[in-house]
Amino acid sequence: MHRSGLDGLRIELLQMVLRGGFVFAFAFLSSVESFAIPSKSKQTHAQLLTIEQVLSATLEHHPSLKGEIQERVAADADVLSSRGAFDPNIKGEGLSYATGGYTGNFGGAFVEQPLEFYGSKIVGGYRVGDGTFPIYDNYYETNSQGE
Repeated sequence: MHRSGLDGLRIELLQMVLRGGFVFAFAFLSSVESFAIPSKSKQTHAQLLTIEQVLSATLEHHPSLKGEIQERVAADADVLSSRGAFDPNIKGEGLSYATGGYTGNFGGAFVEQPLEFYGSKIVGGYRVGDGTFPIYDNYYETNSQGE
């Protein structure tokens, strides 16, 4: 789950630093004193920045980091989208001979689960046909309780 706004960008930047941006973190943390903010009193001591202030300044002055974060969000969305191809599918079919010499009715419902192994899939379902069907529609004839 991604948060929006500046807080979300700060969290993403912090996560990026923790995931492997140790050189980046070292560069900022080693130069924190150069980013010191003078305190409100007239003392000559400098106040050290908090990690929140460092992240905020980084995001403000390095827009390429925002682009990097958006690329990661887009990559996560691409992965989620590609995994959607393996979601279960629910399918149904039906047929009724309302006119003519045949009185057959047919219905079926199936659940199909695609697998990653060579495009294979698992299918389970139920179908029931009742009445008379022409010989060329033999597929629609089932047991009396369905199958």
